[in-house]
Amino acid sequence: MNHRVAPRELRIWLRRLLLGIALAFGSGPANRDLSAMELSGGVFREKRGYYSSVGSTRPAAGAFRSTGFTSYASRFAQSSSGFNHQSGLIPTYEYPRRVPDMTAATGAFPGEANLQFPAPGASGNEFTAKNYDIRYSTEMPVNNETAWQQAVASTQAWNPQAPNNTETLTLGGLLEGVTYYFAVRAKDHNGNRAEVSNSPSAASQVAGVAISISGADYDFGTFTQVTSSVAAASPLVLNTGNAAAKYSLHITTSTAGTPWTVAASPGADVLAVQAAFHPTRPADGDYGFEDAILMTPQWSQTTADGGRYTIDGSQTGVNVATGTVRNVWMRLLTPLSTSTTDQQDLTVTVTAERQ
Repeated sequence: MNHRVAPRELRIWLRRLLLGIALAFGSGPANRDLSAMELSGGVFREKRGYYSSVGSTRPAAGAFRSTGFTSYASRFAQSSSGFNHQSGLIPTYEYPRRVPDMTAATGAFPGEANLQFPAPGASGNEFTAKNYDIRYSTEMPVNNETAWQQAVASTQAWNPQAPNNTETLTLGGLLEGVTYYFAVRAKDHNGNRAEVSNSPSAASQVAGVAISISGADYDFGTFTQVTSSVAAASPLVLNTGNAAAKYSLHITTSTAGTPWTVAASPGADVLAVQAAFHPTRPADGDYGFEDAILMTPQWSQTTADGGRYTIDGSQTGVNVATGTVRNVWMRLLTPLSTSTTDQQDLTVTVTAERQ
């Protein structure tokens, strides 16, 4: 009696509307007659195909078609005659759709690039993909399997959206100002992975340091000598760049022909100006000798590093994040004696550098 049993392993994947079938036999037949029952709308419909090659095969277009997530019953038999043994229902999975139209653009912050594409979903766009595998290269487009294997894999984690929603993903940690080629593959919850996407390129963002200052002019008014006064209002320094910054201050006198000079402490025809970054107006006694603004630039410090230009560390000119405002409160110390009563104009310059 000629008897053949079902294969010991059967895996079926949907690749869009075309099934790819892989069979593993303990001791399989040389020829086999494959039939499948397609579940569609609650009704099984028989599909047939004959194959004589052993190993992996893919049916010709039209042999097996499906939409969505279906199940199949498969049967294997010797081609001449013999007994059949029918397998149970086999779940089928459609690969996540390939992304053909991803775009890449320079990101907002240093070392960043943005990728955008429609979420491919999983299993015929009926489910949400589990994650994305994103890779990049500075040498060549990542548009085939060889280039994919040679590309660098992003270590960032992504949470895919429902199918066809627009994904906007930001990659960080790239070398600044370097052009990268990118590619993405979606993965489903069964471990199936889409084909390699198209491979757009973009340059990563470079750091740009910039500040804007509002309320820069202030009139201390008229004072006698040997007097100190804290300004009633503070200039606001806003980090408008795309990277964290640190601030330095220096002072010059802009009154033509004045006998006055600026130093760390007052003297004859010598005045001193102190500054501190602080959220609210400090008291006169809150300033220290380290807060003096000199004619040569001095960098702000944290309290641990010396406390220059800070009252208690709640605000400093150190590691100022982009979009962050700092209040600069000035304290004037008039000369011990003066040879002029003319109005004096002073200019305090705030300089920003990348942290």
